[in-house]
Amino acid sequence: LVKMFGFLKDLDKSKGEEYDKVLARIAKYEDITDNMEIEIARYLTHISESEISTQGSERISSMLRIIDNLESIGDSIYQLSLMKQNQQDNKVVLDNQLTAKLSTMYDMVEKSLNIMNSNLHSEYSKIDIDTAENMEHEINHYRDTLRNEHLEAIKSGYYNYEIGTAYSGIYALYEKTADFVINVSEAINKD
Repeated sequence: LVKMFGFLKDLDKSKGEEYDKVLARIAKYEDITDNMEIEIARYLTHISESEISTQGSERISSMLRIIDNLESIGDSIYQLSLMKQNQQDNKVVLDNQLTAKLSTMYDMVEKSLNIMNSNLHSEYSKIDIDTAENMEHEINHYRDTLRNEHLEAIKSGYYNYEIGTAYSGIYALYEKTADFVINVSEAINKD
């Protein structure tokens, strides 16, 4: 998913045929996350039908929450790519200031994805939930800042409705993506 998220930056740098290839790659990865969720959930459900310990049952529940949120991250990344495509199709251009703010939000979510990835590869008892939660708080705070600035910009007429909708839609979906990311670390931590 970290790699899939990185494709969003590739979209910003691409044009024409290369842009279409990156969009197709994101769609392909999203299909893969959908299929993985189904296959893993089937397998875990099958295992849970057997005689298992309470701890085993709790671990399976945790894994089901993890895969559900991982698939939701893939969906969010795909939705972000569609928003960017819609923005391009409608020739909605964000100024450098708005682009820089979205880039900051992107970097924060990317960092949270890397923390999540590290937690997924750690032993359950050794995950870094504090760093994950701190990053989530930073993202929420930054989203709140952007939202307040956005409302003021709309009131003052700093930018038009189309720009405002594209901008606020993207930062809101970045924050929603980060919610799924923290849910993964929290599901690991509950085990």
